[in-house]
Amino acid sequence: MQSNRLKYRCQTALLGAFLLTALQCVTTVQVQGAEAFGGAMRTDSTDQVKYKILYETTFVYDHTDPEKHRDKGLSILIVGESAVLFEDYVAYQADSLWNDLRRKGEREEVIRERCEEQLSSSSVTPFVSLSLPEEKRHIMQYDLSVAGVYRYEEPLPNQKWEITGETSEKMGFRVTKAVTTFRGRRWEAWFSEEIPLPYGPYVFGGLPGLIVEMSDSTGTYLYRLSGILEPYPTELPIGLRHHPNIQTLPREKVRTVVENCHKDFFTAMGVIINGGRDKIRVEMPYSPIELE
Repeated sequence: MQSNRLKYRCQTALLGAFLLTALQCVTTVQVQGAEAFGGAMRTDSTDQVKYKILYETTFVYDHTDPEKHRDKGLSILIVGESAVLFEDYVAYQADSLWNDLRRKGEREEVIRERCEEQLSSSSVTPFVSLSLPEEKRHIMQYDLSVAGVYRYEEPLPNQKWEITGETSEKMGFRVTKAVTTFRGRRWEAWFSEEIPLPYGPYVFGGLPGLIVEMSDSTGTYLYRLSGILEPYPTELPIGLRHHPNIQTLPREKVRTVVENCHKDFFTAMGVIINGGRDKIRVEMPYSPIELE
């Protein structure tokens, strides 16, 4: 019964999204001069939202005790005419709250306090991914707190899918299994042609329907479709948050910075703690979505 309700909500949201497209084309969202978080809420794109797809996300960050070291939350895939953005739902909600409070004329200090409170909630997707299919570009952005904000750009990656022909039912949809190996991980995806959208979590897509469920072979990542939301007329345009001191580096250098933040957390944060003669080193588990 629950899966049937999800299916109905998704179908209703898709219809509503089509009806709102015309309205969105003439809706102008004012984002100039956004100074909350030191300018972090400005966007670098003006593509309007067509679909908002929610994925329940489970991430095992340490396999020494998977049940204990398991995070669960929501990620959101935001689809426009020429851009596709994937990020943590907590970050999206903070952006939406900022936009709503700005339109209401709320004071900057109140906006900052409310949004920082929202961002303090637990998140499960530690990056923002922006795909630009027409330009064949992909941009990844990591906000590493006081360690800085880092971004890299690369040609839009593609996946070579093998559609196995195996079928099943998930979340109330008829689905077909496809598999691929992408940058060091083996992935299994179940897509549904009942939802004719060639998208999925992160950069995954290109199948004859929306990816309803997806996981890697190690059990580190699991995505399950949670719902499709209708965009609203005052929706922020799709884009990356602009930070005044963002560092754009080659892909491998950004990956090294992120890995080093996990290997020596306090040093990366700019905090030196001495324990007797030796510096205290705190290492955090590191299980990136791309292994190579």
